[in-house]
Amino acid sequence: MRAISILLGLAHFNAVSAWGRDGHSTIAAVAQTLLTPEALKGALGLLNQDDPPATNLANISSWADEVVHTSEFKWSAPLHFTNVQDSSPACITSSGYGNCTFNYTRDCVDREGKNIGFCNAGAIANYSSHLSKGITAGLTDTATIQALKFLVHFVGDIHQPLHCGMASDRGGVKINVDYPVKGQSSHYNLHNVWDFGLIVNHEGLEGEWAPLAKSLEDQLSSTWTHDKQSWLEVTDPKAWVQDSLNQATKYAYRFANGTEIRSEDREEIVLGNSLQPYMERGGVIEMQLAKGGVRLATLLNALWSGSEAA
Repeated sequence: MRAISILLGLAHFNAVSAWGRDGHSTIAAVAQTLLTPEALKGALGLLNQDDPPATNLANISSWADEVVHTSEFKWSAPLHFTNVQDSSPACITSSGYGNCTFNYTRDCVDREGKNIGFCNAGAIANYSSHLSKGITAGLTDTATIQALKFLVHFVGDIHQPLHCGMASDRGGVKINVDYPVKGQSSHYNLHNVWDFGLIVNHEGLEGEWAPLAKSLEDQLSSTWTHDKQSWLEVTDPKAWVQDSLNQATKYAYRFANGTEIRSEDREEIVLGNSLQPYMERGGVIEMQLAKGGVRLATLLNALWSGSEAA
């Protein structure tokens, strides 16, 4: 990946942060409750060697978003998302996006389309391999710690549906909306609303993510036990992209009543409370957050048990 950083060092990218800090913290917190004793000890042991040391996964879950704005890590921006370029009639329909398909060779590329592996699925596979080698060798160096921090973040990213959205609108970035977020603004794009707007309004105050994490943990041990098992069985990040793309075309690009959210001439679309069902208990956003937590834990458990899942 260091060689990749050199290739991308001359390019400029605009990064977007999936789920915002609260969503990433929630996913990381849920994952930590599902770690095996071996994985928990190993992960926290690595983070304790960091500078500054971290005490839990949530503390470092947004690190990758913070460093992408620095000259050292600007190259990593494309690793936060996948822009799907499906232009088939099955995908592009008169009533909005339909059955769209992720193609790794076509879609997991840099902005120039020249280098394969530059998307969240490629990044998860790469850093899983890097962390696995570090664990096997007993390393606690900066590169191994960063591999863990990247993994925690990118597994979160890949479960935000619009981080696996369509290239034509950059995962909803080009769709301007009017959506008031408590204590903040009302002028955003659709991607922002799914990143943090719906979550913050649900919390009531940004930063109050702990009750949401606890609610997801409760649902995973009750109403989502069957779903949890099915999520555990899907370990390929490429499949995670397709799953999130399906959620994007079914929900994120549509109002809760199923009609397409279409932006004409960059005009703002007034959302009001029309997307609120997506953030209700057991709704699609909560399920994506929980799914991210389950799959992150499964991946880390496999890495520390000596079996690379990705």
